[in-house]
Amino acid sequence: MFLKGLKHGSFFSCFKEKDLKLITAGCADKSFTKGAVILYQGEASSALYFIVEGKVKVSLTNEEGREVVLDTLDHGDFFGEMSCLDSQYCSAMVSALTDVRILYLEKKVFLATISENPDMMISLLSEMSGRLRKANRMIGTLAFLDVAGRISRMLIDLAGEKGERLKDGSVMVAAPTHQEIASQIGSSREAVTKALKSLAENRLILHDGKHIILPTQHLLQ
Repeated sequence: MFLKGLKHGSFFSCFKEKDLKLITAGCADKSFTKGAVILYQGEASSALYFIVEGKVKVSLTNEEGREVVLDTLDHGDFFGEMSCLDSQYCSAMVSALTDVRILYLEKKVFLATISENPDMMISLLSEMSGRLRKANRMIGTLAFLDVAGRISRMLIDLAGEKGERLKDGSVMVAAPTHQEIASQIGSSREAVTKALKSLAENRLILHDGKHIILPTQHLLQ
């Protein structure tokens, strides 16, 4: 069960069964209910966490309680790697979007495992590089685009990660709530609602409430 869940993630997709067994042999497991905080921003942590079931969000909050969602992760993904490697406090909060089951690997075991398995280190660095590129895109989006542009950029990324290609070449994605979009692009729900309406009126997106369709000629160039 654990191995099947881990095998689906990009970090583990190229691993052989023996490598996955090596990782899980040193892990402990833990479950969290929907809405629970798994790691707090600023909390001390020295473990690497693997999601076996469920979905989590990684976010930042300020003193006023305003939240920006940095990423959402699901089965096969991992988190906690920065604190595990540099022994610093957690840079973001991780909380459960659904009921979640995770495996966690303590730092000593993790370092010993990857030191004996260079392929694991390469896979970890590749995944971290991808996350850094995503963070750079987010910084550029927040700095240079208006709300409609930020939403478009977010939907393009979502389409690339989880979209369903339709026969006419457009891509359909499950529609996030307006508040979820606002949290991810650093805006207000009201501004997001207005921008989505404008995008739909200009046929840059098709929105039926449950799904958003991105016409290829507008958003996927």
